[in-house]
Amino acid sequence: IVALENKQVVDISDHVSKNFYRISLEHIKIDSPKSAIFMTTHSVESGRMPQSEYHQLITDAYSKLQELGVKDVYLSKHPAEDCSNDDFYKKTGFIASYQDYPSELLVANENISYIAHPMNSTIIMSNYFKHLNEIDAVVSYFPKNSPYKDERIKMIDKILSKHSIEHYVL
Repeated sequence: IVALENKQVVDISDHVSKNFYRISLEHIKIDSPKSAIFMTTHSVESGRMPQSEYHQLITDAYSKLQELGVKDVYLSKHPAEDCSNDDFYKKTGFIASYQDYPSELLVANENISYIAHPMNSTIIMSNYFKHLNEIDAVVSYFPKNSPYKDERIKMIDKILSKHSIEHYVL
């Protein structure tokens, strides 16, 4: 939504949505259908979680995706995250080709069918841009000391239910 000089509000979400689809189609080459995007968090850098606990949480969420039959899992690193977990991500099996791309662009890709996320705003934004139509399941993990757990779960559940998307909360 953009406010113009004459104070008129214009909803530009359709334009943004179409541009995300176009950019994703032209610049993000994800060949395997039923692939996943895995969004990380800066919980270690912010001091909310020790690295060992964070790695276990990521491993649990990654394992859930594998249990659901996902083979290709594309990493989407949080912009505030440094490189301290990169070796762990590589060893775990993440595909880092698009790790620095906005997660909303990856969700817009037609071959992304699964999402793992730390209860962030990507689901909300992707819903607004109408990019959740191809999603089969979402794995939500909750980093230690993150605020508003119950409210976030409720909000994400409501969005996913509207689209009949399976939701797993770790």
